[in-house]
Amino acid sequence: MVVKRVYREYGASILESMSALLLGGVVFLVLRHFDMAVLGAIMFPIIVTIGMLVVSIRSFRPERDSPFIFIFNMLSIIAITLLFFAAVYHVAPYSDQDYLEVNEIPQKLTFSESVYYSTVTITTLGYGDIVPHGLFRAFAATEAILGFIFLGLFVSGLTLFFAKKRT
Repeated sequence: MVVKRVYREYGASILESMSALLLGGVVFLVLRHFDMAVLGAIMFPIIVTIGMLVVSIRSFRPERDSPFIFIFNMLSIIAITLLFFAAVYHVAPYSDQDYLEVNEIPQKLTFSESVYYSTVTITTLGYGDIVPHGLFRAFAATEAILGFIFLGLFVSGLTLFFAKKRT
């Protein structure tokens, strides 16, 4: 009974999330085939996180759902985006033009440093202790824009929820 209700209410959302993941993967593979793997690496997390965001917003009903569902969904989307970009910073190929500088020394980041840098970037803090060069600037700019959008939607969603509860 509970499984049927959950599937009826969230089954389409789960399928839409999976289709966003599949679409992101297909875009990445197609671009990789045409020697544009970097663009594919940028597009994959964008497509997946925007797809998940759309699904989350469409499935959330302030009059029915708890604010904790919305908070959990948004924090999950932000965390997934953060980890996607941390993985990119950690495994992306470095070259003479494309690198990250830590305290003015070009070096490959450890995974914990990648998570730290991704957190600083997605929250748009920008401490400056790790500086991107070359292609990593595009990754950082993309992550900062997504972070700005997600954090704005998070705050506006909570405001909407509490405004509807008061009326």
